[in-house]
Amino acid sequence: MAERGFRRGWWVAALFAVPTVLAGVALGWPGPQLADGLRARSAAALDAAGLPDVHVALDGRDARLGNVPAGAEGSAVSAVGGVGGVRTVELLAPAVPPRGTAPTATGPTAPAEPGVPTPAERERLAAALAALGPVLFAPDSAELTASAHRTVARAAALLVAVPGVPVLVEGHVASTPDATEAGVRLAERRAAAVADELAAAGVDPGRVTARGRGAEVPRATAALSRRAEISPDG
Repeated sequence: MAERGFRRGWWVAALFAVPTVLAGVALGWPGPQLADGLRARSAAALDAAGLPDVHVALDGRDARLGNVPAGAEGSAVSAVGGVGGVRTVELLAPAVPPRGTAPTATGPTAPAEPGVPTPAERERLAAALAALGPVLFAPDSAELTASAHRTVARAAALLVAVPGVPVLVEGHVASTPDATEAGVRLAERRAAAVADELAAAGVDPGRVTARGRGAEVPRATAALSRRAEISPDG
């Protein structure tokens, strides 16, 4: 009798305890808080970039941007891509009229030719690429590191968002007392590796020119000199 009473009491306690534990787990689970934090920081970064109306949707650490004005794609991707914790940034269709449509503002403003970026777009693209920093390599290597892959992926997203701009990839090596042809060849391989990665990420290879400059333009340290730089060409 006592044993049956004990079992009945155990089941009653379990019926109350299990929902309580599950509720505590749900409230304490960090996923929603992390997503809210990333969303808030992404929105703040967009606001600082002058794009307060861009919408941010998060799937874990992957961001999707909507309502992006045409011509501001690169700035939006760069702003959110620079937020700590964001892994990838995907652009949705812009909500404002694309290039080539009649402007809504008054005044004799000629529409841009479809597919031809405006000077302002080129400037924004150049600034966004410069903000990413160079693609860095290990000593005597032209293999992309994990960090280099992320940098090239972000650069590719910027370039895909602004088609029509020619791209220059320049490879560099650290200065040495006897900069040789081997250094130039290594710089060329670094530039080619970045160009191939851009193509794999969707950038038209016909837009990209890759060249090695050896140790012509050193940086402050050897680690920063072992690099490839991506910029608009011309």
